[in-house]
Amino acid sequence: GGQERGVLAVRALPPHVQLPSGRPRCHHHSDVRESRALRSFELTFNALTGQPIQFQWSHDGQYIARMAKDKAGGDVIQIYELPTMALLDKKSLRATGVRDFLWSP
Repeated sequence: GGQERGVLAVRALPPHVQLPSGRPRCHHHSDVRESRALRSFELTFNALTGQPIQFQWSHDGQYIARMAKDKAGGDVIQIYELPTMALLDKKSLRATGVRDFLWSP
């Protein structure tokens, strides 16, 4: 038989919702089957397009990834294992100058 993977829900507040000063907009990743929050991320925006940076799913559904900045402001790609939302190998991939990326099976 196949292995059950569970369900991952991702929720982000729409742009028209006003938040109290100092509260960032967030992506919330939750395991619906177990009714628990896995991880939250501050919503960040693409400097070129002004659009929110979205997570991309791997072709096999085992990972999600996004572009981000490290603590020093450098460009990185963060890859998270599903369903735990643990950062792959506990580190981000340095990607200086990255503007976009795609998964390749």
